[in-house]
Amino acid sequence: MAAFFGCTSLLSEITLPPTLTEIGEHAFAWCTSLSKITLPPNLTEIGMYAFNGCTSLSEIALPPNLTAIGGHAFFGCTSLSVITLPPSRTKIEDNAFCGCNSLAEIALPPTLTAIGCSACAWCTSLTEITLPAGARAPNSNCPCQVGLPHPCS
Repeated sequence: MAAFFGCTSLLSEITLPPTLTEIGEHAFAWCTSLSKITLPPNLTEIGMYAFNGCTSLSEIALPPNLTAIGGHAFFGCTSLSVITLPPSRTKIEDNAFCGCNSLAEIALPPTLTAIGCSACAWCTSLTEITLPAGARAPNSNCPCQVGLPHPCS
């Protein structure tokens, strides 16, 4: 559910309850004043577009049990500068971090096996991505490269 969708000035910081296991689609999309969010340790899923357009969000600590990050989850989070994926991640979905033009560092876990199309497109501060052994970049039908600033599809 889009619980806080478009909450542009009311919400700047939030700590989610420890019992929460899933953040739904569009839940915090376009919360442009949201700068800090504390995720619960038992969170397993972040839905599609969950933080889309959260332009003030600069850093987020993803919990170790997180197994799913939906497509476009952090699309357009222009202040997001560092992201560390938990060791449980095996895939980065399409457009997951697209348009995060302040993103300068992304730590990929050794368990990562696939990166979706345009996952880091328009991340103009990201100059290099080192793929773990065995990880697959987007297929040849994808008109982009993993870490280069290309338009998001």
